[in-house]
Amino acid sequence: MGSLSTGLSTTNTNVTSLSTSVTNINTQLTSLSTTIVNSTNNVIRSLPASTGVAADMSAPNAAAPSVTAGSNSVAIGANSNDGGRSNVVSVGSSTQQRQITNVAAGTEGTDAVNVNQLNALSTSMSQSLTGQQSQINNLGTQLNQTQQALQQTDTMARQGIAAASALTMLPQVEPGKTINVAVGVARFAGQSGMAFGASAHVTTNGILKLGIGVSGQNKTFGAGYGYSW
Repeated sequence: MGSLSTGLSTTNTNVTSLSTSVTNINTQLTSLSTTIVNSTNNVIRSLPASTGVAADMSAPNAAAPSVTAGSNSVAIGANSNDGGRSNVVSVGSSTQQRQITNVAAGTEGTDAVNVNQLNALSTSMSQSLTGQQSQINNLGTQLNQTQQALQQTDTMARQGIAAASALTMLPQVEPGKTINVAVGVARFAGQSGMAFGASAHVTTNGILKLGIGVSGQNKTFGAGYGYSW
């Protein structure tokens, strides 16, 4: 009789344990049912907070995510596909794109880069290019100034040659005469020169000659003395 009582007690314990297990299964099924609203049309509305994941995807069979067999790719969201590419994660398709938000700034070479990082890079490059453009502009100004200086030097050199050539055109006082006043002109490489001068017999055998040549803003002076015997 005692053995029968012990057996019944053990049976009751097993039944209670089985009842608890069934209750746990029902709880899990209830939780799962709140996650999958319509398994026929692949409609997922939400996941329990305990999973740390939430989703809202309405994807009938015709719009379900798809990947190429053996591609090792992942497609997330209605109408998403891998586009026939391998080893990719897709959140849309070539005709339907989605944004990935709240992406942290990448730190490693293979990390994703967010818009803040791109904007910072754009600002840095813009500032750098602005500085370089300023340097290029300054260099261009200096080159223009150098070019102008070279052109001015070339013009002055040609004017000087023209003025000096005009001085050589001044005739000197003839024998038997005392004083000679003369004008001379010359032209060199597009520049004209004019000279004014005078020469005189200061002694019987000595002649003094003075002259000034002018071309543009440049003036050339000259003087000479000759003695004959």
